[in-house]
Amino acid sequence: AVGINAEYGDNCKCNDGSFSCINRECADKCSVNGMNYDVGEKFKKDCEVCTCYGNDVIHCQEKNCPCFINSHIVFHEDTVEMGDIVYKCMDGRMTIEEDNRSGRVRYLTTLEVKELEKKLKKREKLQALLEK
Repeated sequence: AVGINAEYGDNCKCNDGSFSCINRECADKCSVNGMNYDVGEKFKKDCEVCTCYGNDVIHCQEKNCPCFINSHIVFHEDTVEMGDIVYKCMDGRMTIEEDNRSGRVRYLTTLEVKELEKKLKKREKLQALLEK
């Protein structure tokens, strides 16, 4: 037997005495990370405040999370130097921006990569002009 559960909006069926529901579509609900929210209900998702619009449609205010290191708050995209390592806060996660320890391979920072990409594009444009 197949039926609709009016309370949850599920397509349900009974199979050998067991009851199962599939294709859940609830116009007045949102399910996020195992939690259910009603239409218009606001909730936190990471550092963002989100609103449920039903049918699992949510809208969140874009907000980047700060980081915490040694009991200090570090804001999104700010850097902290600790010894030979420079850390950068990226939406609640500390990443290594520079590692200047001796004997270690030094990786380019994001800023350095962007600058090199700009220089490469300029060089390619100049090369194209010279070839004409």
